[in-house]
Amino acid sequence: MKLKDLKSAGVVTGLTLRGNPTYSVNEPIQFIVDTGKQEGYLYIIALDNNGGTGLLYPNPKSPSSEMGGRFLFPQDFGNMIIRASKDCGGCAEERTTVYALLSKEPISDIKNITQAQLMSLMPKSQGKGISMDLDAGTASNANLNIGQLQFIVK
Repeated sequence: MKLKDLKSAGVVTGLTLRGNPTYSVNEPIQFIVDTGKQEGYLYIIALDNNGGTGLLYPNPKSPSSEMGGRFLFPQDFGNMIIRASKDCGGCAEERTTVYALLSKEPISDIKNITQAQLMSLMPKSQGKGISMDLDAGTASNANLNIGQLQFIVK
């Protein structure tokens, strides 16, 4: 599968991401990714406040493989340390957003995903919040499940 095929893949918000709502600068970040009963190829993407994206998983320490279940990031994904940071100079706080995609097929060009492509996958009714859940019965029919986690860095 390629990025251009994502919108037609049958997208649902079937992943659950849970974590702290607030971090201090340099504090290690960790959160739970739960695919429920779904299995597939998992991708974890951070969106920065300048519109850039960064692929957190898969990574050189932890290559892509078919998976499902409940995982602690980053411990279960190469056990790297990811620290909270702010890009804004002198601001009191900054919002960070992390997305998880679970695809029934590998996405060959996932490293090239853009903010616009991520936004186009999110249902219009979904906005801010730190987790999104959907009944697993609906998620089982989709080719792509997506979850979102937002937190504040102070």
